[in-house]
Amino acid sequence: LQVYTDNGYKFDFLPAISTTPDTSSITGTADPAFTGVYTGSVSQTYTFTVAGTGNVSNSSDLYVQVTDGDGSVVANLNVGEGYPAGDPLEIENGVFISLTPGSFVDGDSFTLEALSTTDESGVIAALGINTFFKGDDAGSIQVDDRIIANPNLISTSIGPGLVDNKNIQRMANLVDTARSELGGQSAINYFRQLLTGIGQDISSKESREQALRTVREQLLNQKDYASGVDVNEEAAKLLMFEHMFQAVSKFISTQHQIFKELMTLI
Repeated sequence: LQVYTDNGYKFDFLPAISTTPDTSSITGTADPAFTGVYTGSVSQTYTFTVAGTGNVSNSSDLYVQVTDGDGSVVANLNVGEGYPAGDPLEIENGVFISLTPGSFVDGDSFTLEALSTTDESGVIAALGINTFFKGDDAGSIQVDDRIIANPNLISTSIGPGLVDNKNIQRMANLVDTARSELGGQSAINYFRQLLTGIGQDISSKESREQALRTVREQLLNQKDYASGVDVNEEAAKLLMFEHMFQAVSKFISTQHQIFKELMTLI
């Protein structure tokens, strides 16, 4: 499978921040610039709102409030007195903003799109391009043969010039990162919970099996007790009953003879 672009275009599926933020609502003369590599797990739209009127680096009480897509405040940046124009200020998740000398008017605002991946549609994974794994389900998944043969194919960098190790750090951190797909748990905690659940299920089933075995043995013992016959014991009882019958018969015969003799005497 090959994917082509028109002349002058190229593919970029790395986490990115917009190089051309929307500054149409700025009435002052200062210009924002953004740098860094976005490390957030989901794409985000940041809104920057100016509080105060004045010149960058010179005016007192000149701030920029930063909110995320949910409206939560993530940073309050001092861009007035004490801020060296052009210096980067950290927002969050590896994103920095710097401001050129110039003015701001209270209420000026601008936005920034920070993308956790520029392939938000998932087409790369769907097409199987540059994926780590192959297989169709949990039973067949395995590391791609090309990566096993050449680990250098793994992209370890995402910063400018691709000379850092931020991408491999992000991969390593995935095991401890909470994921909504796992109910807010990290992969390692989900795996541990899964193993614990399986262990508990096995233990419960083994206990139930043992209990059923015990009940079965008890029922078999009761059956044997109710239906089992000892021939020797029964023969001994029969012989005893025969002797008892003979003794009683002889007793009755003797009584009859005595009674007959008494009647003769009378």
